[in-house]
Amino acid sequence: MSLTIVAFFVTVTGVVLSIAGGTGLQFQRALRIALLVAVPTTLLYMPFYMGMQFVQTGADRFGECATLCETAAASNVVPISLSMPGKPAVFCSVERRGMFLADYNRMSIYGVTDKTAQESVLKGLTDYYHSAHTNPLHVMFFERENWNIRHGKNGATFGSRGPEQMIRVVNIG
Repeated sequence: MSLTIVAFFVTVTGVVLSIAGGTGLQFQRALRIALLVAVPTTLLYMPFYMGMQFVQTGADRFGECATLCETAAASNVVPISLSMPGKPAVFCSVERRGMFLADYNRMSIYGVTDKTAQESVLKGLTDYYHSAHTNPLHVMFFERENWNIRHGKNGATFGSRGPEQMIRVVNIG
């Protein structure tokens, strides 16, 4: 059983126990009432949670990522990407988080180390978030993009990401 389902069960049990205990019921009776509510509620929650796991793709179904990347790059402080030459070093994907698997836009921004420059990027993203009502943003700033290129014997090149140093995380929304 998933940790999220167990957490949901414990939360519902705790809430019902708090309410039932506040009415002056004995603990055993309050616990019975809590379990009578928490078990069916959790059983109803389980198919929802499990079903959402199959729907979860990481794909940008709402088309927000392209505009968010453009908004971050509009600050003119984001360097050019090593992994995607000609484009800014801003990457975006969609994640699902929390008990109800809410969508979040996860943004990785590389090479913006100055605090003032980071604030410039964040201001643009915050303004866009409030005007467009996008999903909440999880913005991570990295020191630099660590992109390694290897050349194969047949002339093909392969790129891979190495360890990167995160310098700041900001949640918007």
